[in-house]
Amino acid sequence: NNQSRVDEPEGSLKETAKRDSVRDNFFKLGRNTDYMHDASLSYNVPLNKIPILDWVNLTTRYTATYHWTASPLVSDPNSGKYYTNSAIGNTIQNSNTKQANASFNMTTLYGKWKFYKKLTAPPKPKTPAKKEAKVEPKTEPAVKDSSKTKTVKPPEKKKETQISPAVKAIAKLIFSLKNVSLNYNQTNGLLLPGFNRQSEWLGQNWDDKTSAPGFAFTFGDQAESIREKAAKNGWLTTDTTFNSQFTKSFQENLTGRATLEPISGLNIDLNISRNFTKNTTENYRAYSTARSDGSYYESLSRTQGGNFSTSYFTWKTAFIKDRKDYTSSIFETFAANRKIISDRLGQDRGTGFDPNTGFRDGYSGTSQDVLILSFLAAYTKTDANKISTNLFPSIPIPNWTVRYDGLSKLPFAKRLFQSVNINHGYRSTYNVNTFTTDVNYFLDPNSRDVNNDFIAPRQIGQVTLSEQFSPLLGIDITWKNAADKSNSKRSTPSTVRNTSSGGNISTRIEFKRDRNVSLALAGIQITEVKGNELTVGVGYRIPNFKFPFGLFNSISSKKANDLNTTLDFSIRKNNTVLRKLVEGTNQPTSGLTVISFKLSSDYTVNERLNLRFFFDKTIQTPVVSTSFPTSNTSIGLSVRFTLSQ
Repeated sequence: NNQSRVDEPEGSLKETAKRDSVRDNFFKLGRNTDYMHDASLSYNVPLNKIPILDWVNLTTRYTATYHWTASPLVSDPNSGKYYTNSAIGNTIQNSNTKQANASFNMTTLYGKWKFYKKLTAPPKPKTPAKKEAKVEPKTEPAVKDSSKTKTVKPPEKKKETQISPAVKAIAKLIFSLKNVSLNYNQTNGLLLPGFNRQSEWLGQNWDDKTSAPGFAFTFGDQAESIREKAAKNGWLTTDTTFNSQFTKSFQENLTGRATLEPISGLNIDLNISRNFTKNTTENYRAYSTARSDGSYYESLSRTQGGNFSTSYFTWKTAFIKDRKDYTSSIFETFAANRKIISDRLGQDRGTGFDPNTGFRDGYSGTSQDVLILSFLAAYTKTDANKISTNLFPSIPIPNWTVRYDGLSKLPFAKRLFQSVNINHGYRSTYNVNTFTTDVNYFLDPNSRDVNNDFIAPRQIGQVTLSEQFSPLLGIDITWKNAADKSNSKRSTPSTVRNTSSGGNISTRIEFKRDRNVSLALAGIQITEVKGNELTVGVGYRIPNFKFPFGLFNSISSKKANDLNTTLDFSIRKNNTVLRKLVEGTNQPTSGLTVISFKLSSDYTVNERLNLRFFFDKTIQTPVVSTSFPTSNTSIGLSVRFTLSQ
């Protein structure tokens, strides 16, 4: 995509020279102002064509973009002509995206074993015994060998070995993993301002012996050596007033999912995720002649910033309660872990031990790395002597969701329930909200801060552990009505059908828990927000409902619709506690107890008209006495009429 502009001289175009200038600019297709192209290459790796790997699918993709933007023109007040401002220059930028998606069909892999085929084969139907007179089986005559006088018995049929129920149960656990999928995505980008070359064919400038900026850059190459190369070849402005920044971006995402079915009706989904973002900026200065070190490019004020998140595991401390005075054993473990972490980091760096403070030199109790690692060890209940010292873990820890619907298939449950679903979900994430680099660290990796601690490569403001049980336990039940129960008594389980015209009752019970723990490095304080919620819901469906007194009969559809009514009651309690390490305080700062009632009835009159009656009431009672209790009630009738088809 190329954009160009036909420039015109200032003033009237009555002069022949001005008209000729416009004509020449037009036939030259104008002056390029913006050029952009993209390219992509995808490849399905033919692993599934190999018989031994036919259970693996792998697709890859590479995408590259290039963008050249012209600098604005500057007017010369003396001559009235326009020229390119060398202090600004043009801007070039590129990006590339690398993707890889892999899926593993474990059922296809298991099918390569005869044992698995036999394990999953449907049972042979039993032949009914015929009530007939007993007939003695005829014995086959012995076959005589023509060469010898000995008789040869007919071969006996081998009996198929049956798999015992215990072996089947163990085998199902071994083969419970059904599918695995992994998705990886990496995006990189470079932006280089001050580029003084124009864009011609394919975004290149062909005036030089070597095209500028080169095909490698225009197709996504991320080598930072382009800066030195451009400065050496004179592609960058050398104006001393130039102050635009060179930037580099990096983003990496990894997600994965695995499906397990240990027993019939029990489905487990495992999920992982990891996201890392890093942005680098710097001012620079280009030189027309080589510097004393032989370079043509000088980097100034280089900084980095970004964020990080990954799936984590904090289950071990999820159910540990605070004491009555709001003190916490986890917080006390966090404070005690600091000496262990300080000793480990100090040993790796070879610093001495301070007997007065109990910490290693350069890693005091308020050092960033000491605090974060102690925090992670305490709230994951991990031994501080064994926890990894990497603040950005490479391998995410799986979270999960569980669903079981096999209860309704049991004989006693078939008489009562149409369906019963038991749900459970767990999700935990570790987040580094923002991080930046300290300029002093690049100047000297052994430099120290005002507390005489070593400056970390990345300065982190806050880390957070977020955890949700959504739900911790949930049960969804659809009950059978009286007509369904009578049908189930008269029919066999395999032939029972819901042919009744009565209403259906559904019940939903959920208990949720959530926790959000943040460590702020500035004031060395931890903020804990915990919440518990219980929800009970009842639904009732009346099929073929008709309003009394013939209401809406004239506009209703020919077939009466269902009236759906739901009633939900929920109670949620959350509280916030602020824990300060230096002051040694544990103070509740906020919290609410929220009670909610929600009643609604929906009815579709026809394909255009829908009616809904609702009643909502919410009562909020604060934990802290500085706030007031509140209550909100809303009741009404909602009418939705659709005009478009």
